[in-house]
Amino acid sequence: MAMQYSSELNIILAKVFEELKNLELQMERAVIWIYYPENRSVRWWAANPEAESGTDSFLITNQNHPVYLEYWKLWEERRTKYLYILEGDNMVSWCDVLFYEMELGRLPKEVQAAMREPERVYLYNTFNDFGVLFISCLEPLSDEKFTILERFGKVFDQSYTRFKDIKQAEIREKEAIRQSALDRVRAEIASMRNTEDLQRITPLIWRELLTLGVPFFRCGLMIVDDKEQKVRFYLSTPDGSPLAALHLDFESNDISSNGVKHWRKQQPYIAHWNREEFLAFTKTMVAQQQIQNATTYQGGEEPPELLTLQFIPFPQGMLYVGSAEDLSPAQIDLVQNLADAFSVAYARYEDFKQLEDAKSQIEHTLTELKSTQAQLIQSEKMASLGELTAGIAHEIQNPLNFVNNFSEVSDELVDEMYEEIEKGDMEEVKFIASDLKDNLAKINLHGKRADANVKGMLEHSRANKGEKAPTD
Repeated sequence: MAMQYSSELNIILAKVFEELKNLELQMERAVIWIYYPENRSVRWWAANPEAESGTDSFLITNQNHPVYLEYWKLWEERRTKYLYILEGDNMVSWCDVLFYEMELGRLPKEVQAAMREPERVYLYNTFNDFGVLFISCLEPLSDEKFTILERFGKVFDQSYTRFKDIKQAEIREKEAIRQSALDRVRAEIASMRNTEDLQRITPLIWRELLTLGVPFFRCGLMIVDDKEQKVRFYLSTPDGSPLAALHLDFESNDISSNGVKHWRKQQPYIAHWNREEFLAFTKTMVAQQQIQNATTYQGGEEPPELLTLQFIPFPQGMLYVGSAEDLSPAQIDLVQNLADAFSVAYARYEDFKQLEDAKSQIEHTLTELKSTQAQLIQSEKMASLGELTAGIAHEIQNPLNFVNNFSEVSDELVDEMYEEIEKGDMEEVKFIASDLKDNLAKINLHGKRADANVKGMLEHSRANKGEKAPTD
């Protein structure tokens, strides 16, 4: 029995049941139990011609019924050939458990009635690692045919071992694919430098959802800005191309308000739209100029008849996946893994952006400080220049005051001397001339004093070459 994929288990089971039927074992039915020791449950497989796969299965949870307990004991002993006779009250109560408490209650009523009808059935069992293969007969089976059943059990045991190996390989392959998808998301986000780069992320998420095998036809991101009370939706067209981002208030519509409420609780948010609801939302977005073209947004001339919107939370927002039907729990987990990977990478992007903003702020502050420093230096220079100018003015003004004062006094003395000359009082003229001479000497003295001050300042203003010079 060749097997390439774990999904082929149904085909193998159907083949087993078909071959058992061809052997003309005079059986009522053939059943395979797959045992699950971790929770002491079994999966009941039986032939069902009406099922697409040719088989049907039912879960039987851990029971305290004598039949169930006996079959677990026999499996633990790996009894390769064992006849179990089911009859009387034991048979009635076991059928009640199967049909009233277990999934076998889904069987058609006529099938249930046929299983209850015999007073006694002979269950021929062959127990192996996978579980048990047994047939129910109304009459005892020959040992030769029982041996044939035993061989069938061993063959199926080998096939089921291969099934488990293939399933583990598929799990490892899926994990590798999942990890590669998450790594690509992280790497792409690591290259982001501004919020406009988020437009590149929605096509990436589209590709990775396809890689992960998630059924969908729309996807996007919802980033929550709690400080501004706004959400930014980055959506993709049905072909994976980015659409312009939607910038909405928290209470803009049911999607944004309910999405934020679930985001605060970090819980998935699922909504179901029909064609009319999708068109109403599109019309609103066009009216608000959030969407430029309704046809492009809806992915063609006709909008989807049904749309399930699934928002999966992460710390900074939610990852949106739109599909025709609700995603399975396993598919939701895949989307959650993708959302978590995006969250970690986006947090690093936010850290980087904060560092860039801090760097820009520091550079701006440094520029302002340099400007302020230059102004302070200029102010200090002007203050020093003012003090210097005041000192220079003082040093020059004092001699000038003397010069001016003695000049005025000398002018008055000249007038007096003219008067005395007219009077002919030569003694007084000589006395006035003597005063004039003293005044001229004082004017000369203070003039030289001012000249010395100027020369000293000129000497000080000359470039200093840093050479040593004697001083007193």
